[in-house]
Amino acid sequence: MKKIFLCLLIISIVVVFSLAGCKAEAASFEEPVEEEAEEEVSEETTEEVTEETAGETEEEIVREAEEEVTAEEEVVAEEEETEEETVVESEEEVIEEEAAEEEVIVSDEMAEDVGTITDIDGNLYHTVTIGTQVWMVENLKVTHYRNSDSIPNITDGTEWGSLKTGAYCNYNNDPNNVDAYGRLYNWYVVIDSRKICPAGWHVPTYKDWEILEEYLGGVPIAGGKIKEAGTEHWESPNFGATNESGFTALPGGYRRFTGKFLFIGYYGYWWSTRAYDINNAWYNYLGYLYSNLNRYWYSKTLGFSIRCVMD
Repeated sequence: MKKIFLCLLIISIVVVFSLAGCKAEAASFEEPVEEEAEEEVSEETTEEVTEETAGETEEEIVREAEEEVTAEEEVVAEEEETEEETVVESEEEVIEEEAAEEEVIVSDEMAEDVGTITDIDGNLYHTVTIGTQVWMVENLKVTHYRNSDSIPNITDGTEWGSLKTGAYCNYNNDPNNVDAYGRLYNWYVVIDSRKICPAGWHVPTYKDWEILEEYLGGVPIAGGKIKEAGTEHWESPNFGATNESGFTALPGGYRRFTGKFLFIGYYGYWWSTRAYDINNAWYNYLGYLYSNLNRYWYSKTLGFSIRCVMD
């Protein structure tokens, strides 16, 4: 009996181990199937991704190609614009050169009619026709009125500022300045009935200066057209100076009512005949830093240059 029970126990154990081994084999058999399925899914997914990526890549290639074409078109357009600008600039340069040549011709025509005139002291002045006017090319140097009466030369500063009658001086009381810049006169000389300009000539009126200014293009540029060019007499930069009119304005400076001398080489001042009020009169002036022909009024006791214009 015991032997039978022992045999059954052994058989049961064998059966149990056999079943366990089958389950283990079944389990080990199923795992590769899952792996293969995963591999198939992976391959399908990869193929799908590859197809999608391929689609996207083609679109990107097309897009990049289009962008390259656009970039090339832009480069070509820029080159064409550059060529057009170069052509335009070349045409503008030609126009500017032609205009410059015309200006030179006009300048020659302006300064063509040059004559001479002599004052009561024998000083010689050149003349130039500008539009409808004839002007002296140099500042006055005369020391006598037209009737030969002497004009007082006042060197003392205090006396100079107190005068109510005509007088002249040399800049810094130095005769060496006269040849280039002429002399300086107070406004009372301008209106003296004995006349300071030669016969047939007069100190310019307010209107005379306006006519000159308008003929030469207005306040902003007229000054440059009457200033002597270069820096022989004018300080640098002598902005805008061409002297295309032939007027040859020089920076003779001025004398204050205190007697002090200022601004030779930097500014030029010229009287007109118009009074502003009982103490002041109009004058025109030029500067080394601009091309304007300016007009203002100030004390009649100042010492300014004088240019004469033909009657």
